[in-house]
Amino acid sequence: MELEDRVNKLNGTILDAFTSSCPVSKPKGKAQPPWWTRELSVLRKEVRRPFNRAKRTGDWEEYSVGLKKYNKEIRKAKRSSFRTFCENIASTPAAAMLHKALARDNTGTRLAIRLPNGAFSGTEQEKALALLSAHFPDAIPTTGDTLFRAFRPSSPDWKLAKSLINRQTVRWALDSFERYKAPGVDAKAGRGALASTSCGHYEGQSSTASHSQGVPEGQGYLLAKSFRPISLTSFMLKAMEKIIDHEIRFNTLKQTPLHSNQHAYRVGRSTDTALYALTEEIQGAFECDEVVLCAFLDIEGPSITPPI
Repeated sequence: MELEDRVNKLNGTILDAFTSSCPVSKPKGKAQPPWWTRELSVLRKEVRRPFNRAKRTGDWEEYSVGLKKYNKEIRKAKRSSFRTFCENIASTPAAAMLHKALARDNTGTRLAIRLPNGAFSGTEQEKALALLSAHFPDAIPTTGDTLFRAFRPSSPDWKLAKSLINRQTVRWALDSFERYKAPGVDAKAGRGALASTSCGHYEGQSSTASHSQGVPEGQGYLLAKSFRPISLTSFMLKAMEKIIDHEIRFNTLKQTPLHSNQHAYRVGRSTDTALYALTEEIQGAFECDEVVLCAFLDIEGPSITPPI
């Protein structure tokens, strides 16, 4: 199938771009640990001399005293370096590195996941299906081209997509990313990837996702929601989002402006302006001795359909 060939080509382009940008290299020499100091280097040389002398004379007392002092200084240097590192943590990446190092013994273990029926997963397949249904509840299990029969856009949809997704718009969207934000694929491959997305289809290799831990308090690793999916196809969705966002802002909103009470997706407005408008309505009603009825809807996630 032509679409499969396009997606395979895109996957190969991504891998080639990654290997070209990040070639495998071996470090030269042995890197010193961050706690190593010049004083320790001098002290190691001083301990080495009594050791060589003790091998000739058989008197190990001087060497034992020097070795004890050397080991003591190493422990002090390690504690001081770790204390300095913890005190200088001022950003999320550094804290995340520390958390990963402390939890290293737990992240590599294979644990069972609690299923919706209360039981625990017994195989890797059950765990994968539980993660898939938790994070992608609208996904359709399929083999072959079943998905294309289940979801096929109409002719007006294809006409609109053709007017939005073309060589120029895809290149503009990818070039608008910061450096190293997205792989540098050509417009043809990008268009094929977005065409694949429009059919609701993601090829296995290019959409491979890994899961990293984001553990809620008190739940541990028992729930599927304790893991966060990371997909390599996010840059394609971000490119499509930029193209659609540009179309909405500069074309659709000019023909059909948003309502004055719409506070989302508008420059200069936010939840603060929405709350201010609501409190103003409530205060006006109280001043006129009127009754105010408010309906609040809390949506937990983007895939939740609340009853009305």
